[in-house]
Amino acid sequence: PRSTLFPSTTLFRSKHASTHALIARAMPHLEALTQQMHESCHLSIVVQNRMLVVARADGDADVAIAVRVGASFELHRRNSGLVALAYFQDEQRQNYWQQCGESKNRIRQWEQQLAAIRKCGYDLADSPLAIGVKDCATPILGAGGQLLAVLCVSFMLRVDEHANRCDISDEVVRCARAISHEFGSDCEGNVI
Repeated sequence: PRSTLFPSTTLFRSKHASTHALIARAMPHLEALTQQMHESCHLSIVVQNRMLVVARADGDADVAIAVRVGASFELHRRNSGLVALAYFQDEQRQNYWQQCGESKNRIRQWEQQLAAIRKCGYDLADSPLAIGVKDCATPILGAGGQLLAVLCVSFMLRVDEHANRCDISDEVVRCARAISHEFGSDCEGNVI
């Protein structure tokens, strides 16, 4: 018997398949990052204007911060979501702001932060969820510069570590660029 697919079913299957492809291509990079940094990392995608954690690689440190696969957060309330918003198309971002219920003044403040994220290519900030934890988040871009996902490492300073973990942002960005390269992006929005 023939099966009938409705457009919404086809779209769901296509999104589901592309998420699996994203995870499959990203996991070797995430695992290499966790081995090098001794920190856990997670990969999130935008689903219905929320960040959804779809994959995680655990570091080998005895004490580490890890985010649960399946966790979902409002975009503008988490660092990885702000990175996603920074890489939305202007119209898509404006539509999001219209739906979020925030004041125009607060949105203006966030827009300034998003411009800074786009300029740097990542966000390194205190976690809005836990005291003493920092998040380093950067986009995974596809061919043409479209946002595919956000890579984030949440970390804390351990007693035996240097006060400045600037190596984390460099390594997270390097990892995200390697994943983006897998999808035909040179991270400048050009097809390779």
